[in-house]
Amino acid sequence: MLRVASIVSFGIGLILMILALPRLMGAIILLPLEKPVASNISLNAKSRANLDTDISYRDSALQWIDDGRIWRDIGLSHIQQARLKGYKSAKGHEYIIKAKFVLMESAVRAPTNPFTWAQLAFVENILTKSSPAVEYALIRSLENGKYEPRLVFSRLGLALTIWHDLAAENKAKFIQQIDVAARLDRARLVRIITRTRSTKLVQSLADADGNPVLKLK
Repeated sequence: MLRVASIVSFGIGLILMILALPRLMGAIILLPLEKPVASNISLNAKSRANLDTDISYRDSALQWIDDGRIWRDIGLSHIQQARLKGYKSAKGHEYIIKAKFVLMESAVRAPTNPFTWAQLAFVENILTKSSPAVEYALIRSLENGKYEPRLVFSRLGLALTIWHDLAAENKAKFIQQIDVAARLDRARLVRIITRTRSTKLVQSLADADGNPVLKLK
């Protein structure tokens, strides 16, 4: 009886080891990378060779574990590649298309990750200037990370650029985000409003009670 129990325990342990092997191998492959790609769109300079290496390691890891985070990190590396080449260049455009593809794969695997949706909104804005596509991705990001401080400002900046095309209910959501952003960092919010040339727009906005959403003077 004891021998049977030992065999069963050994079998269960072996099964658990086999099930854990893909994740372990994926983690080992990613070890040479210094750190994961930042959750937001990083502006830190990185050489094309280093980005190519990062993508190669992550592609190899995907052979063992089909993880949404790894797909997202590859997408961010492609965005960085596009930035190095210039978003409007032919090569930059090619990298942005790749970024969109892998970010969509990430969204399939992790549909509630607000960072992936924010990055998809960024990519869509570069690729097509399609307000519905940008709006959809922004709202998915907002629904899954309303108060995420690393996303509040970048999402709001994009929303302001397509404001007149937003659905009324989504405008109301981003009016609330203006208040959130002001509480987090008013100076940064003002810089975004200035950069997107939205000063008059924001000054005209009111909250649900009819009060000005933000006084800039």
